[in-house]
Amino acid sequence: VKYNKFIPPKEEIEKRASCMNWMNWAQVQAFVTGNYGHFFVYAPDNEVGARNYGVNRYGMEVQRLCSVLDQHLANNKYMCGDQYTIADMACLPWFDLLRKQGYHHKDGVKTMDFLRTKQY
Repeated sequence: VKYNKFIPPKEEIEKRASCMNWMNWAQVQAFVTGNYGHFFVYAPDNEVGARNYGVNRYGMEVQRLCSVLDQHLANNKYMCGDQYTIADMACLPWFDLLRKQGYHHKDGVKTMDFLRTKQY
């Protein structure tokens, strides 16, 4: 049975709350990273101001989220300490995309050129 296998038990209130917090964090970063990717890759060429605003705004927030993740994992093996949880499953894919592939603009600029994701 996999039910409740990847989440701390109800009796471990602090660990369970931390897991839920990281799950919420993962949802926020998905929204922010998606918006960043949209402005970086798909914004129309004739909307330079809007594109630059979106890339700057969401790019800085993506960098901040990468920093939060880096600082947290510097002291923890997994998102919720020593236990692999659903929070790890939620947080890794988006970050792995940025770290390994990133977004690519048609002009040849890549996310990895200016977001410091390779250090993580």
